[in-house]
Amino acid sequence: HKLTRDELQQISYHMCHAYCRCPTPISIPVPVAYADLLCTRAKIVIEAQNLPFQPRVRGESADEKRVREAANVQLLNANVEAHMNGRGGGGGRGYSGGGGGGQRGRGGGGGDGGSGSRPPQRPNVPDVRALAQRVSQLAIGGSGTTPREPTPRGTLGAEIELIVNLYPITGWEQISLNLYDIDIQLRRNDGHGFVQMTAGPAGGQNARRVRDERKADNIRVVQRMATEWLEAFGGLLYAFDGQKFLYVSQQLPTVMEAPITRAVTLQLDGFPEQTFEVRIQYVRAVSMAPLVEYFSGHNPAANAEDFREAQQALEIVMRYMPAQSLVTVGRNLFLRDGRRQGADNVEIAVGHSQAIYVTKSGVTANFDRAFTLMVTGGPLTAFIERELNISDIRNYRFTAEDIRRVSARINGLTIYTNHRLNNGVAQKRNFIMNLMVAEKVHEHTFTDGNGQSVTLEEYFRNTYPHTGRLLRNVGLIKARNGNHLPVDVCHVYPNQPMPRRMETPEMTQQKTSASSQDPSTRFGLIQQSAEEVEAVSRALMASFGLELNLVPIKLTGRRLSSPRLLGDQRWLESGRPLNRWAFLNYSQAVDNNFQTHYDMFFPELIRNARQIGITIADQPVVKVSHRLTREAIEADIAEHRDLDMIFICLPVTPIYKAVKRYGDRVYGVATQCILDQNLMRTPRGYFRNYVYKTKARIGGQNQVLAPECRPSALLGGNSDQQRSTMVVGVDVIHSGAGLNQCPSIAASVASIDSAFSIYHETVAGQPPNTELIPTYDEMFVRHLEAYQAKNNNSLPQSVILFRDGVSDGQLDQVLAVEIPLIRKAYDSIRKDFPFKVTAFVVQKRHHIRFMPFARTNDARGREIRNIPAGTVVDHTITHPLRDEFHLCSHNGLLWPSVLALFITDFNCNFIL
Repeated sequence: HKLTRDELQQISYHMCHAYCRCPTPISIPVPVAYADLLCTRAKIVIEAQNLPFQPRVRGESADEKRVREAANVQLLNANVEAHMNGRGGGGGRGYSGGGGGGQRGRGGGGGDGGSGSRPPQRPNVPDVRALAQRVSQLAIGGSGTTPREPTPRGTLGAEIELIVNLYPITGWEQISLNLYDIDIQLRRNDGHGFVQMTAGPAGGQNARRVRDERKADNIRVVQRMATEWLEAFGGLLYAFDGQKFLYVSQQLPTVMEAPITRAVTLQLDGFPEQTFEVRIQYVRAVSMAPLVEYFSGHNPAANAEDFREAQQALEIVMRYMPAQSLVTVGRNLFLRDGRRQGADNVEIAVGHSQAIYVTKSGVTANFDRAFTLMVTGGPLTAFIERELNISDIRNYRFTAEDIRRVSARINGLTIYTNHRLNNGVAQKRNFIMNLMVAEKVHEHTFTDGNGQSVTLEEYFRNTYPHTGRLLRNVGLIKARNGNHLPVDVCHVYPNQPMPRRMETPEMTQQKTSASSQDPSTRFGLIQQSAEEVEAVSRALMASFGLELNLVPIKLTGRRLSSPRLLGDQRWLESGRPLNRWAFLNYSQAVDNNFQTHYDMFFPELIRNARQIGITIADQPVVKVSHRLTREAIEADIAEHRDLDMIFICLPVTPIYKAVKRYGDRVYGVATQCILDQNLMRTPRGYFRNYVYKTKARIGGQNQVLAPECRPSALLGGNSDQQRSTMVVGVDVIHSGAGLNQCPSIAASVASIDSAFSIYHETVAGQPPNTELIPTYDEMFVRHLEAYQAKNNNSLPQSVILFRDGVSDGQLDQVLAVEIPLIRKAYDSIRKDFPFKVTAFVVQKRHHIRFMPFARTNDARGREIRNIPAGTVVDHTITHPLRDEFHLCSHNGLLWPSVLALFITDFNCNFIL
């Protein structure tokens, strides 16, 4: 029984409802959410332990690299195993919905997630409903050809008219682009070699990535070369990606396959005049023939790799002109002005993302709104004043806590100094900050160029007297190259994205608020972005024969029926009783009337908990109120770690992370936080949601799928043929920038009960930046052993695997590497046991958005602004070579819902 398209879509939608923590669907299947959460937890554990991983050594051999990575993986595994087994709340290896994975995108758009109050409507945005047009799925085939069999569509559900943020591109069928390889090197001032500015190896092959700011410098270098080299570039328009690839519609008359090197002298912003060596070489003509032949039916056996080069060329052409005036951050482009100042040295930047998609309707451009947090640039002294909320840094006495706080905020940020003069003109020099040290400018000594020991203050006074008197009350900045710098001469670069690890809840809320638009407004702003890109790129696109059609695509989707859920019933698993619990308060507002607030909140909480089967003792073991410090929190949690649960009241503060660190990872006791304003003025419906979270944290179940909605019922076809089924979620997380020695972390969770509400978890390290899991057989063996222990030594007959985090280029590798390892795991337990595998790859980091075409109202007469839960699209805008569908599994409140893309080429139902 091979699963039909309808069954695949139903399984995916239903598994988004089997969420034990809250009785609402989430945006991705539950196993994927748990695996994602598990990866994040493991990474936090590793970062908190500051493990002594062996760093990468310059010039190490391949064998030395393997030995070093194996040692680092072994160290990671040992520490993760110890800490993940000992944590509280989740219950060790088999936990039932503990945590909060999968909630971050619920009801959100553009990756910003969250919820908030209704934003004001932005006036003067286009009405895309008046512009949208239906496009036809290109017919594949023709006279004398063998047409590719079209992917069947699903049929379940009521039809719904939709608009999608994809815009057709025309003219691509006839164009050809000429690819040139660019290599840029900067001559060192000391005459000893060059600095590599571009991606490296020649020949049009992929190489190392280049930072966004260096891409901008490389583009300026090539622009200067093109302006000066009229014999080659005179009158020709081109597109350069800033890394390596340059595309021109015609061949450059003087550049052939033999490389040509040109010297380009240029003064970049704030730096002295420098000489770059630019090597340019003709590589080949990039043709659209693979796309044309496929859609005309002359190559029905094409694969996605055949399209990749043409798709990459079109991406670079479309991005080149907008990138000249906008700030590039990855695939997003942000405005330089009009930013809103946020708290904690951040600015909220607005822009757009754009990408090229090959779909069943042809080549299309995808546009979406983008929002991010940028670090506020300017003098580092002003940055520190804002961080510590002080008015004058010169009269401030720094404490150890101040230095720790500043160090955490500046780590990894790029600064520049301009105290060096060249013919009286200040010259920039870049540094990456590491931390602030307690040592002052008059205390730090080093050996100068004459071999004399001098203080940093003496050195600046003698060498750079124009800097004036340096601050003696502020610690020095230590850069990653080991240099110590006075804060007076340091300036924070503008347009730096705020590192995700430094985002506070307040920052996230500010970004969420700024990004909140209802779908009509959001799509109107997307239309504006598309029009702006078309206007600035029109001449360049015309030189290649391309045209962007400024009409969003209209299509018909389907709405699947929601599964039936069983919940709020006594017979569901309630979890362990809370006979011994504590209440700790760290809010001054609550402390002012402590007993009154306690008496108003906790009796009602206990009453609601008992209604859903949670047994909570009438009185706590202890209830106390202390001053909010990390030291007090750690001492209190350590003292009460033997209790069943600790309820903790906090004000709005980043110290929430410390509570979870000490409770979940250090002392292994379940903690449940309460925001002070909710304790003093409890919102309507708050108690029910709060006790759902409490129930999941103590191993209970809030809801389960009705038996007829579980995957085993779908797989069997009828009640006589139901198969025992295990649902699995897999994800991999990688170390951040500057942590290349830290291994990647793979996590896998698998259901071990028939209701798909109890999951067994396993975590393992692997070499850095490795997405495929070479040891997945060992991880899966643990799942099978846990399943046997729960199910009378039986093994699952079917495995439904949801794999997260796989890029388009690695889809085939997942099938070739990881799926056979499941067979190996089965064989290690029971040789030749027959079972079937259905594997999905789930991609959630994309920018496809939908909105309803028709204006409709709900039962209360309110306009339905968003697409409903269960909306599925499996045609027109999907990849022509893959069996995939877009699914919205949750109801968004204000702005376009985040959809997950399910790639089901692996519906192989292997009988392995």
